[in-house]
Amino acid sequence: MSKTRPTTAPTLDPDQLAWAAKNAPGGVFLPYQGRWCAEQSKVKSWVKSRRIGASWCEAGNSALIAGASGGQNTIYVGYEKTMTRTFIEDATTFARAFDAICSQIEEDEEVWYEGEERKSVQIYRLVFNSGHKVEAVASNPRNFRSRKGRAIIDEAAFVDQFPQMLEAALAFMVWGGSVSIMSSLNGTDNEFYEFDQDILSGKLPYKRFATTFDDALGEGLYQRICLASGTPWTPEAQTKYRAEIVSFYGDRADQELFCIAALGGSRYIPSIFVQQCMDKSLPVLVLRREPKFALESDEYRRSNIQDWIEDVLDLVLATLDPNLRTHFGMDFALEGDLSVFAPGQVQPDLITRVPFVLEMSHIPAREQEQILYHCVDRFPRFMSGAMDARGNGSILAQFALQRYGAQRIACIKASETWYLNNFPGYRRALSDRMFLLPQSADLLQDHGEIIQVKGIPKPSDKKRKGTNGLQRHADSAIALVNLHHATQMPVAPIEGYWLGIPRDSMRDVQVLETDTGWGTIRVHHDTQQEDMSWL
Repeated sequence: MSKTRPTTAPTLDPDQLAWAAKNAPGGVFLPYQGRWCAEQSKVKSWVKSRRIGASWCEAGNSALIAGASGGQNTIYVGYEKTMTRTFIEDATTFARAFDAICSQIEEDEEVWYEGEERKSVQIYRLVFNSGHKVEAVASNPRNFRSRKGRAIIDEAAFVDQFPQMLEAALAFMVWGGSVSIMSSLNGTDNEFYEFDQDILSGKLPYKRFATTFDDALGEGLYQRICLASGTPWTPEAQTKYRAEIVSFYGDRADQELFCIAALGGSRYIPSIFVQQCMDKSLPVLVLRREPKFALESDEYRRSNIQDWIEDVLDLVLATLDPNLRTHFGMDFALEGDLSVFAPGQVQPDLITRVPFVLEMSHIPAREQEQILYHCVDRFPRFMSGAMDARGNGSILAQFALQRYGAQRIACIKASETWYLNNFPGYRRALSDRMFLLPQSADLLQDHGEIIQVKGIPKPSDKKRKGTNGLQRHADSAIALVNLHHATQMPVAPIEGYWLGIPRDSMRDVQVLETDTGWGTIRVHHDTQQEDMSWL
């Protein structure tokens, strides 16, 4: 074991460190590496392609921080010995480049006993004249105990006991430290993947980075490879290089290079998440007409639907709590699949209770509009709705937007990006029992049709018949994820004034304000006037 060499060379001070993290000497860090190093969040996670220099830049960042007089220790954990040795060697190279004086690499063995069983771990250590250290060890939650500073978990999808590792590392924050997690993906049935989904859904308030192989190439990775190898860079050479690397990985390229978790086609929402949220007292309403109903006269169709509204729909609308905020989600269809309308009321405990789900088969667009307006106009404390606005659904969504306002109606043109941004939050709400849904085998199966395809949760291409014989295509799951989106929408306050009083002549009018908990209602009140108009 070598000792720290004596030196009088100065270490980096904090101001130099902040500058160097973004502007390493000679432009050492590529832009995506620099952004990672410069991020000061207490916990940050990086989903990344392989071989883009993530561990390498973190070794440089660790050397900068440990070499600074106001810096910190770093403890790095990888899943095997070669990784830990390489990390320390890279940190040593950076330390010398940055004139941060340090010892040669020290190798040590830490020993402990579990009962009578002797256990040990190999530790690689770099000691700086600042008094700080960079240490690298193989993965074991115990290795984070009794240490402080910066914790780094590399290739977290491949380490043993990742949740326990993270739990131990988070203790570093008590004394002003931080936690950095880096990894390529290792399938959807993986604890790191679940961790990443929790960040995407907002369940974990951590800073997330994602860098694919193409992202890295776009920010200079191949140019840096050419510089290191002395090979001239050209766009044509980069295109050829990319094709060779993608070809080398073959079927694994999506996961290894492009941050798309493998095991595509797997069920995204476990049945237990949905079943635990179901309440048998909540109804599913089915409104079904024959295809020829669309050819009946306007008067007949409207009268027929109005009779159903008064006989059936008004009974469930009467059960809504007048004191709760009401939202809705809708998935639109005319023929084949179902149109599903799902209202929800947010209870004081923040659980969204779905008082009913309405499934419509062969109901023309005008009659769907009739039903939609009848419901929303009677919703207590109506806040917002999210509607399928693809294809034929765009017309009804536009009409609703014009009637209720752009701040209250979201017209959803679902895409893979939209699904990726919204299904994790809905899945989390179900797992946390933040929904109350009707108890229905069809609703359960609809959620089962949301599958993971190349890391993206989306409806499967499969169509099926429900328990009542009607064709379905994950329709209620789409309506309910739209409902969840609606509950997250910011909504403007409501303002009103007493009828007959011009806005510009209210000098003697009393202004009353009521804080409802979701916004402030302002009423301009004239005691001589009895009627009120809401704006």
